[in-house]
Amino acid sequence: MPKNTPVSYKTISQADAEKLLSESRGGGSGRRSKYSPVLDAAEKLTVGKALHLSLSRIEAQGLRQALRKRLGETHKMRTSAIQGSEGQFHVVVMPAS
Repeated sequence: MPKNTPVSYKTISQADAEKLLSESRGGGSGRRSKYSPVLDAAEKLTVGKALHLSLSRIEAQGLRQALRKRLGETHKMRTSAIQGSEGQFHVVVMPAS
């Protein structure tokens, strides 16, 4: 691009921007986390409802990071070790009230 050529741009919605980026990363497949189905379900939760999962410690940490990144402070996650099961945890995801 020559030095004095103005940069062109347009304002689009965030949804359109995300769609554009996912299409440019391999024909629309886009990269999805293994936690995406859980995050999709968490977004649809209403107050008084929760998701329950059984995960390893590493998986629980990964889900917690994905939850914070995608949903911020709108949801909370609690964990508790499953008795008699090495390294497995009950994980509960619910809307923050």
